[in-house]
Amino acid sequence: MRSLFLFAAAAALYLIPPLARDPFLLNILTLAHLQALFVLGWDLTAGIGGQLSGGHALAFGGAGYLMALLTLEGLPPLAALPLALGGALLLGLTVGLATSRLTGAFVTLVSLALAEIAHEIALCTGITTPAGYSLGGESGIPVAAIVAREVEAFYAFNYYLSLTLLLAAAGGLLALKKSVPGLKLLAVGQDEMAAQAIGLSPPALKTLAFGLGFLLGGTAGALHAQYLGLAAPSSLSLELSFAALVLAILGGRGTVAGPALAAYLAGAFFPGCGYRRRCACWPTAWR
Repeated sequence: MRSLFLFAAAAALYLIPPLARDPFLLNILTLAHLQALFVLGWDLTAGIGGQLSGGHALAFGGAGYLMALLTLEGLPPLAALPLALGGALLLGLTVGLATSRLTGAFVTLVSLALAEIAHEIALCTGITTPAGYSLGGESGIPVAAIVAREVEAFYAFNYYLSLTLLLAAAGGLLALKKSVPGLKLLAVGQDEMAAQAIGLSPPALKTLAFGLGFLLGGTAGALHAQYLGLAAPSSLSLELSFAALVLAILGGRGTVAGPALAAYLAGAFFPGCGYRRRCACWPTAWR
C-alpha cells in the first residue's frame, strides 16, 4: 500500500505542468524539488553514513560556482554539468579525507569551517572578463541555462528534470540502505569501533559517505545555479548548511522519505525559507 501511494503521488506530480500551466507554481515547485534533493544529500552523509556535516552548503555552492566558471569559458551547460558534479564529488571526498579520523562534533566543526572558508573566498574574490566586465564578489557570477529562459518550455523542462532527479535519488537511497555498501555505512555511523572490530574500514566508508552526499548536494546546486542564472556567495552560506540539517532532523534523519518530504513541503508552502531567503537574485518581495 505504501509503494502504491508513493507511485500515485509521483504520477500526480508529473501531471502538474500540463494541467496547471502556471510559471509561478512551476517555479516554486522546481525550487522545492532542488531543496529536497539537497537535503537528501545531507541525509545520505549524516543519516546513513552517520557523519554530521556542518558545511553541506559547500557541495551546493561549489557545484554552482563550477557551473558558472565552466559556462563562462564557453562550455555548453550540458557539458559543464557532469564536470560540476565531478567537482562536487571531489570536494566531498576531500572533506571526507580531512575528517576521516575525527568523530562527533569535530566532524561538524571541520566541515563547517571548510564551507565558511569557501564562503569568504567567494565574497572577496572577483574576476574580470576579456570584455572588461567585473564579476564575482557579492554580485556572484552568471550561469548559462540548459534551456534558455526565453523558451516557452523553460519552466516545464526544469520542473521535470528536478523532479526526476529527486525521485531517482530517493529511490536510490532507499535501495542503498538495503544493500551491502549501505549496511556498511550504517554500521560505521552507528558504532565505529564495532564496525572496525568486524573488519570494516571506517575512514574509507566515512570518506565515501561525504563523497556521495556531496554528489547529491552538488547536483541540486548546479541545477539551481543554471536555473536562476547566478552562482552567488549565499549558496555557500552557513544558513544553508543549517537549513539542510534542521529539515533532515525534522523529517527523521536516516529515513530518506522523511527529510525529502520535510524539505519539499518547506519549499512548496514556505517559499521564503532555506537558500531562497538570502539569494541576491531572488525577487525582494519573496526574500
